[in-house]
Amino acid sequence: MSPTKARKPVTVAIILILIVGLVAVAVAYLAFERVECSLGTAVSSDVMITPVALFNTPYGGNATTNLGSPTFTFGSGGLVFATAISSAGLPSGVYGTGKAPYLPEGLFTAYNWTLYSVKNSTVFTTSQAQPCTTGFVAAPAVQNGQSTKWYSTNDIAIPNATTDLGEAHFPPLGTGPSPFNLTYHPDVWFNNGFQTANYPAVNSCGLSGTQEITIKGTVSFPISVSLPGPNGHNVTVRGSLTYSSRDANQPTLQYEFPGNTGSWQIYSLAGTNTSGPLAFQYTPC
Repeated sequence: MSPTKARKPVTVAIILILIVGLVAVAVAYLAFERVECSLGTAVSSDVMITPVALFNTPYGGNATTNLGSPTFTFGSGGLVFATAISSAGLPSGVYGTGKAPYLPEGLFTAYNWTLYSVKNSTVFTTSQAQPCTTGFVAAPAVQNGQSTKWYSTNDIAIPNATTDLGEAHFPPLGTGPSPFNLTYHPDVWFNNGFQTANYPAVNSCGLSGTQEITIKGTVSFPISVSLPGPNGHNVTVRGSLTYSSRDANQPTLQYEFPGNTGSWQIYSLAGTNTSGPLAFQYTPC
């Protein structure tokens, strides 16, 4: 057998091994190729009147909140776009209300909001694909310059002081100092009202003393932001506002119900029988 003929099987074997290897690499490449949602580019921006904290007061009772840093979160598919605002610039101390007409309260300021596009990108991972489910997300930024940093505690409108049903989803007119009010700037939509009883009721009829509900940790409120999209028409993105107590040893929210006054149906924004920000509907004894 000539050396040339002896080398042919070896050469063929090497080629086959290379082909099999390339196929294996291609299969592995495709097996781990996934689509993932990632942040795109800034589309538009505007100064918007924004809630930093929200809380309801049970009719006839009291409510307090110990403000921590707010975080605004929006998502699309696997993309979670969270913006935390430092509590260093927030007013210090506990905020509360317990005076007639027991209106819901909000702490508001002006943030410069930006609408961002999102896009699907190819990644290589063992995780499941998480493509974009919406076309946009949003984020706020603190205004430059101390003169534009203001915080205002305002009553939020409700049709009837005995219930948070029908609570307004927008800050009151003239929330901040001119020009930082709704005459000049759009606002961030929020949801803090009563919907339906999903949390254990409080009944103080025939009882003396004060009953309390204490909420600790992070609380969350649905919000949405509307800004011009690429074609000039407004795009609405939905997210959440969350904040915790400034002091870890203090409750984030505390509600007080006076004795022998009435009963309160309660709605928790966090879900059925789950501690979270509460809204109330009152019935006298």
